[in-house]
Amino acid sequence: MAEEQTGILVEEGTPPSPPPAAPAPESPAPEEPGTETPEPDAGSAPAAPDEEPPVPRGIQRRIDTLTRRNYEYQRELDMLKGTVQALQRPAAPESPPVAPARPVRPRSEDFATQDAYYAAEDAYIEAVADHRAAQA
Repeated sequence: MAEEQTGILVEEGTPPSPPPAAPAPESPAPEEPGTETPEPDAGSAPAAPDEEPPVPRGIQRRIDTLTRRNYEYQRELDMLKGTVQALQRPAAPESPPVAPARPVRPRSEDFATQDAYYAAEDAYIEAVADHRAAQA
């Protein structure tokens, strides 16, 4: 008598043999961490890799506006950086203003006459007054 088990014909008295192994689906090769394969979207037609779907006009207009503003702000920033650098850069090294030296008091030995000495003394007094005014 023959019995049928799971689609296999088995005769009486013989132990049933296991069903033939179905080919195992190929398991994907183990992936390295950090690498992912993009899965195609269900229901979408495969697009060419270089083609991008068109962007709606309102969104593209907004992108254009933001891009233009970005370039304007970048241009303004570059101009301001140049201005700041020009202000921070020391001017041409100028020699410090030479303060007029304090007048030297005349000595009577340096003059031939007493009148010349008194005239130099008067000039000295005026020069000292001018020097003090310049210092204030």
